[in-house]
Amino acid sequence: MDSIKSWIAQGNLPALIDKTNQTAEPILICSGNCNAILVAEREWKEMQEKIRKHDYLKSVEKNPIQFQAKDPHQMDWQQTRDESYFPE
Repeated sequence: MDSIKSWIAQGNLPALIDKTNQTAEPILICSGNCNAILVAEREWKEMQEKIRKHDYLKSVEKNPIQFQAKDPHQMDWQQTRDESYFPE
């Protein structure tokens, strides 16, 4: 990941945005007491999608679907739910 001082980034923001979108690599913008990361929009959307999928998978693990077969050709299912996890 490239890094750049904030005062330099201010004058070069359009070029930094183009570079971030072309390379799909984030850029660390360093300031005196805190930092920030410039990320391409498509990369941000991919990160958000991964978070949503992760949250979904965690909810499925917490609330598994239980299958009970009466015979091999007929299957009933019931999903258990932790009511505290899914507020109304």
